[in-house]
Amino acid sequence: MQNKELRGIPKYLNITKEKSHGIVYTPGWIVDLILDNIGYTENLEQKTIIDPSCGSGNFLTLVLDRLLGYLEDKGFSYKDKINIIKKNVYGIDTDENALEQCKINLYDILLKHKIEDKLDFSLYCRNALDMELNRDLFNKFDYVIGNPPYIRIQNLNKEMRVYIQNNYYFCASGSTDIYIAFFQLGINLLNETGVLGFITPNTYFYSDAAKLFRKYLKNNKLLKNIINYNEKQLFEGITTYSAITVIAKNLDNDYFSYFTYEDKLNFIDNIPFSILNDNKWVLDNLKVLNRISEIENRGKKLGEIAEIHVGITTLADDFYIFKDVVFEDSKAIIRLKNNEKYTIEKEILKPIVKVSKLKHSEEVQNRFIIFPYKSVNGKNIPIGEDEIRKRYPLTYSYFLAIRERLDLRDKGKNIIPWYAFGRTQSLNSSFGKKILVSPMGNGPRFIVWNKPDYTFYAGYCIKFNGNLESLARQLNSDDMKFYIEHTSRIYRGGYRSYSKSFIQNFGIDISSLDMETHNNQSTLY
Repeated sequence: MQNKELRGIPKYLNITKEKSHGIVYTPGWIVDLILDNIGYTENLEQKTIIDPSCGSGNFLTLVLDRLLGYLEDKGFSYKDKINIIKKNVYGIDTDENALEQCKINLYDILLKHKIEDKLDFSLYCRNALDMELNRDLFNKFDYVIGNPPYIRIQNLNKEMRVYIQNNYYFCASGSTDIYIAFFQLGINLLNETGVLGFITPNTYFYSDAAKLFRKYLKNNKLLKNIINYNEKQLFEGITTYSAITVIAKNLDNDYFSYFTYEDKLNFIDNIPFSILNDNKWVLDNLKVLNRISEIENRGKKLGEIAEIHVGITTLADDFYIFKDVVFEDSKAIIRLKNNEKYTIEKEILKPIVKVSKLKHSEEVQNRFIIFPYKSVNGKNIPIGEDEIRKRYPLTYSYFLAIRERLDLRDKGKNIIPWYAFGRTQSLNSSFGKKILVSPMGNGPRFIVWNKPDYTFYAGYCIKFNGNLESLARQLNSDDMKFYIEHTSRIYRGGYRSYSKSFIQNFGIDISSLDMETHNNQSTLY
């Protein structure tokens, strides 16, 4: 493709720089698995196929190899092979250098099959997400394949973000990822009997931003199968949790097939669309799904009887939170990571717990946080700059010394006042008696924390107007272990997420709580 064919493409649609960070290159065995699952095996001389983010051709080279092998077996002539390739195989990418490499790789496949003509492959250097440009270029396709780029939408420039949110329904709200837009593009590119096969992050199973996409697949019953790789890492040097998704336009099923892949492909079950929850997909065998349903629908959900809050977020913990503070009368000596020491006022410090490191309720961590806030009408608000200068002159001098670092927080966005925390969340909810839980673990560890003057970070708290010990016992149960193992996001080493979105729907036996809270003369609400 010549540079002249880039004319007329809006500059804001060129995501080459971002894509260099968002694309991962797919091993050949995964490409073959996708091709097998979409049915790219028979009548290939009649089937059109496109990779809308083809890069250097990891998918297209194997497509061409498979196509030529098929045509040879069927006895097609040399001329027919060339015509079929030009008519049936397409690729799009924003990166001109990648497309040049793609051509080279495709020529290697031609030579392997003893075709020496320098074909003008149907490769296009442009952004596939620009639907206006592509509407006149292509007909509908029998197959759409690929490994679309993974880029959080907030990492794109403003014009690109607005364009995607305005033109791609699946991405209309929330902090979505560009691969979700590629799903919508791919579905739009399919003909009436077309099939799509993508490998992407499996985050669309549960992320809030992918809710519209999940709902669309469920309501239209488009899923053919999902192959979930769970914690298995597929791409060298990149930590991502992946799944192959196969979408078909001509399905007439009330279910889709669910597989996992560890050392081999494992069929788990046929999952009815009717059992899927729009808020989050839990994918497993039906026996497990039925037990999960029983747990979630007993009593009341945790999120209905308690408040769940994330901890303090400063966006510069090393400059606010300190261990082993030395106290001298009304003063405190703090030490930065580079061993620089500063003296500040003891009164501005609050004790804080790092929940991810907490093992039990009696643990002493000796951590303190500089807390430049004061209570007004029951709410913590920032101490004004004049007041902090007069009331806490040592702390104010310390803030001035680190101001350059503080100003870098949140990509240089204005934090008001400049010495405040990077986020306002949990300024009020983090104090008081609570149950603390680490954001991830290899089993439930909900810890009752009866020291109300402590705030916390790196975890979540559960605020409950009742018997905390009784509630914690249910949360530390085998039921919770089972529930999290089958519903939560998985990380390397078998660790699971215990974030709010994964624990809030856990069913609590209210009758047990009623008995114990009554004995303690406390109410549930």
